[in-house]
Amino acid sequence: MINKYEFNLITINNKDYKYDVIVDWNGEVDDWFRDDNHVVELKDITIAIKKKPTTLVIGLGENGMVDVKQEVENYCKQSNIKLIKENTPKAVEEFNSRLKRSNLAEWEQERIVGLFHLTC
Repeated sequence: MINKYEFNLITINNKDYKYDVIVDWNGEVDDWFRDDNHVVELKDITIAIKKKPTTLVIGLGENGMVDVKQEVENYCKQSNIKLIKENTPKAVEEFNSRLKRSNLAEWEQERIVGLFHLTC
């Protein structure tokens, strides 16, 4: 699903994006805008939440400069959503790995949503 990631570029289903994105298990891509580019608050994940995910993978940037606020972690815990936070290269690997395992499984598709910060 995610073909490639490099600083300030992510390729999803062979289409290039040079801005932060949200991508779901079906390959639907949305822009990911935040008031503060290096902070993730609950309001910043509303598009992802509307997709009713079982797992959220947040790419914290190439060097992990994004701060995920406690309110996001609390919401995910209360909503039984697995939250994975990694530097973006590792987050992309995690997203693809989970998606591939889920697609090969005989049980229900994992409803995974990735939110990826593409720069620092």
